[in-house]
Amino acid sequence: MDGSTPHNPEVIHHMVEALKLAFADRERYLGDPLVVKVPMEQLLSRSYLAEQRARIDPHVAYPGCPPAGHIAGFPRVEPPPPAGEAPVATARTVSADLPGTSYLCAMDREGNIFSATPSDGYSQSEVIPGLGLAISERGLQGSLNPDNPNVVAPGKRIRLTPNPALVLRDGEPFIAIGSPGADRQPQAMTQVLSKILIWHMNPQQAVEHARFASYSFPQGAFPHQYEPGKLRLEADVPEDATAQLRAYGHDVDRWPKWSWSAGGVCVAMRDPERRVFVGGADPRREGYVVAV
Repeated sequence: MDGSTPHNPEVIHHMVEALKLAFADRERYLGDPLVVKVPMEQLLSRSYLAEQRARIDPHVAYPGCPPAGHIAGFPRVEPPPPAGEAPVATARTVSADLPGTSYLCAMDREGNIFSATPSDGYSQSEVIPGLGLAISERGLQGSLNPDNPNVVAPGKRIRLTPNPALVLRDGEPFIAIGSPGADRQPQAMTQVLSKILIWHMNPQQAVEHARFASYSFPQGAFPHQYEPGKLRLEADVPEDATAQLRAYGHDVDRWPKWSWSAGGVCVAMRDPERRVFVGGADPRREGYVVAV
């Protein structure tokens, strides 16, 4: 990426195609590790990542969700059809981005680091009569496809979208990062981290910078909508970059600047050179940086 900028269409294209491959592997391999075999060591190996990287065409977008990467001992599975999973008949719409998701992180001078994404939506769940307690909606992130590793089953934990993260440098706490936003979480976090680590932005600059999100894979929550080729860009991505991404084959829609749908990333960073703590809070949603 030498000489490039985060808004270069080549950069956005490569990141989108890499994210598609990652979400394809999620559909194929990730479920409750106490119930299904998850080949985590192979998925994170340098050789496998090199194979996946070689699958990215630098000038052509894959038209939908690509096939998952092949791992020895696992049968090959075709990618999902354009319609995704058929929704079960329902009298109400279930939001894929659960209201109520939050993110918080903290760091201190002793080197302690904390990152958490508490989330359990209740806006559309039933209330237990006499108790006033809402039933968790988290089950909606399970699959009804018996061939999916995240299929609902007795005693099985559902794979969830919250994914708070910690970054260590030389074994020492460096960055705590996370976001609300369903399947936009890892996409937004990846973009913010790249802008800190590759383009050397400070956390607030990285958080405020324009974002994109792919929808070209089955979404994590029921009814697992799937929009093949769909790429949404915030308004600050230049028009010439947008035109080039369309030429690569991406089905591009535009978001307004600082779209709520692009997540709400917060960052706490321990700057090892200046020996100070630095934070960033996303203007897309309510967020704060506090130093005490």
